[in-house]
Amino acid sequence: MLEEKHIEELKIQLRKAKPWIRFAGIGLIILGIISAISIVGVVWAWGLIWMGINLIFIANRIDDFLYMDAPQSLVEIARKIKNYFLIQSIVTIIWFIFMVVYALFLLHHASTDLNYFPD
Repeated sequence: MLEEKHIEELKIQLRKAKPWIRFAGIGLIILGIISAISIVGVVWAWGLIWMGINLIFIANRIDDFLYMDAPQSLVEIARKIKNYFLIQSIVTIIWFIFMVVYALFLLHHASTDLNYFPD
């Protein structure tokens, strides 16, 4: 069981982190919208937007825990943190795949265009 001093320290740390969590969430949503404008960016824009929504949800549950003394909010926070990192991992995998495909594309074109400039 958590002691009262640990709960108070948890509340202090969550209170300090909450504005940054909310800021990161809004930033990810904006980046997702901007990415969705480009053709290639659509592939991972959904992940950025979804991660942003998760972070805003986390910030709201922190408010519930801090101001309404709702301990069940901690379970919801943990669930959304898990979702955040799951989505982050998927977006990272997609990003790596795109980078490998792009690198192979560049290598292929660099090797086929060696005689592009005649002597």
